[in-house]
Amino acid sequence: MENEPTLLNFQLKQELYNLALSLGYRDEAMEYLIDLASYGEADIELKEGIIYSLIDKGEYDRAMEISKNLFIESRDRKYFELTIHIIPKGW
Repeated sequence: MENEPTLLNFQLKQELYNLALSLGYRDEAMEYLIDLASYGEADIELKEGIIYSLIDKGEYDRAMEISKNLFIESRDRKYFELTIHIIPKGW
């Protein structure tokens, strides 16, 4: 565990997210969730959920950034199209 600080940080953020959510701090939980998306350990489904949650909250710039990064990581056309779809909403 000592040799993998990224994994430890990821697990800590997960715990903070769960704690904030269980205590009813939804905005803080969302911030931890967004932080989790920046880790390689985060799976694609988690990142997709974050993107759609940000769109629902009207945070198009943040949603676009995560979507763009997801496209760069995966080279999946659907994330490119999602990024293009988000752009007009943010303008």
